[in-house]
Amino acid sequence: MIEISSRAGIRSRSSAWKSGETMIRFDLNRMLYTLTPDEHDPDTVRSRLFTHPEVKFVSFTGVDMGGHNTDEKIPVQAFTDDMEKLLANGVQTDGSSVALPTIADLSNARVDIMPDSSVNWYVEYNFTNIDYGTGLPTGTLRIPSFLRHNGDTMVGSRTFLKESVERFEICSNGEFEICNKLNINYNKMVISGVYKDYN
Repeated sequence: MIEISSRAGIRSRSSAWKSGETMIRFDLNRMLYTLTPDEHDPDTVRSRLFTHPEVKFVSFTGVDMGGHNTDEKIPVQAFTDDMEKLLANGVQTDGSSVALPTIADLSNARVDIMPDSSVNWYVEYNFTNIDYGTGLPTGTLRIPSFLRHNGDTMVGSRTFLKESVERFEICSNGEFEICNKLNINYNKMVISGVYKDYN
């Protein structure tokens, strides 16, 4: 159980409360936080959303080359009704809020926000907007997404950042073990430094 003061933010139970503060209690164990990549199939996503009615929206969120965040927020019911199509094709936006210099202008700005199924999706909670049915904060499932221009060209920072690391320099046993745990392909590892003879 966590206690939240409307004036002073999150506090532990043992903290003294100033007079006049409003206290709200939430059971954090009842809240949804993430959907891992193995939970992104439509049946699992539907099940998790239906068992967590405090999550009211789904947001496809992409970042353009200027670092600007753009998203499309969809009510959960509309998302679950058309989930297969949305996960396969993304959500179309007019591109007016997306900075794609030399790629698109306002007369040629169709941009699709395409979900990244290889990463965790996470729930962002608004602690000032309580869902009265559950007594929990209202949540939005945030889906990190790619940006696709005109249906065929992947653009935006997520696409380029995923391709930015070509090689990992390994200088210690610890770094080698970390790469192994993250399933980094051996072809991307460059053994150097004092550990270059490590097998």
